[in-house]
Amino acid sequence: MLSSPAARERLLPGWRYVGVRGEKRNIYGYKHVDSPPVRTHFWPLLTDNSIHIRTIHSPTLHAELVARDNSTIILRTPRRFIYDTDPAGTRRKFGSTDIVTIKLAGLEDDPELRQVRLQVANRAGQTWLYEGVRTVSGWGMMKWLVLSISVFVVGFFVTRFLKHRWPDPPSGQAVGARA
Repeated sequence: MLSSPAARERLLPGWRYVGVRGEKRNIYGYKHVDSPPVRTHFWPLLTDNSIHIRTIHSPTLHAELVARDNSTIILRTPRRFIYDTDPAGTRRKFGSTDIVTIKLAGLEDDPELRQVRLQVANRAGQTWLYEGVRTVSGWGMMKWLVLSISVFVVGFFVTRFLKHRWPDPPSGQAVGARA
């Protein structure tokens, strides 16, 4: 198909050729090194995102190249950054990073499947405490726990402000009594 690495680079800009694989040496490997934008919010702790799976439109070949079934996407992220993926992926821990490998299927037939949905965490969601409470209690319980802690903290500071603004009368004297 494409005889030299330089020819491959000219035809497929932004992609790097990584070699030939397969029994009959007919499977070509390409790698697109990309940092897709991922949004996180202050609240909620987990945010839904999606990564579009790229297709290659080659004007020279007059074709659209789509990833084959069983192609993989490998995501390297900080620990506890990705919680869920659709399609499901396998997770491995390596030092202070998580490596999530996602196998793709059906991309040739259905353009709707050409994206990966991720549920990513902000800084507070990446803590070991949040991960532990979430795995034990589930997300429904976690929302109520965060809400109750927030109400307690706000109530504490409101009562502290009110006591400072209107202090209690001294305890030795009765209100309205003469000495």
